[in-house]
Amino acid sequence: MCVSSSYKHFKKFTRAVRTIGAVIGLFVYTFISFGCTSVPAVNTNLDKENFHDYFSVSQVTVYQKHTLPTSATYIGLVEGNSCKLNSNDKPANDSDARTVARAQAAKLGAQGVVFSACTEVADNQCLQMKVCYAQAYRIK
Repeated sequence: MCVSSSYKHFKKFTRAVRTIGAVIGLFVYTFISFGCTSVPAVNTNLDKENFHDYFSVSQVTVYQKHTLPTSATYIGLVEGNSCKLNSNDKPANDSDARTVARAQAAKLGAQGVVFSACTEVADNQCLQMKVCYAQAYRIK
C-alpha cells in the first residue's frame, strides 16, 4: 500500500509538471508569435505638410491696444468665425472664432493680434455664427 500511495503522488506530480510546462510553452509561443509583430499603423488627423500650421496659433499673442509693444508693425486685418451647423453641435463661440483669427494672423507672419470685436452674424449655412475681427501685428 505504501508503494501504491507513492506511485499515485508521483502520477499527480508528473501531471502537474506537464500542465505547468504546457502553460509555460503556450506563454512562450504567444510571446514569440505576437511579441515580434510590427507595430500597427496609427492614423491621425495630423498632416505632416501642415504640421507647422497646427501649432502656429500658439505663436500669436493676444494684446490689448494699450499693451501692444511699441516695436509692433501693423500687417492687416484678420477675422475668424465659429459656426454651429447642426442643432446637436456645440454653440458658435468667441473662443473658436478667435483661434481661427489667430491662425490667419500666423499665416500672415504676425506674432500678435488686437481683437476689436466679436459678434453674432446671420448666415444661411449656419444655425448660429460668431465672427471675431482683429488687427494683426509683426513684433520685432
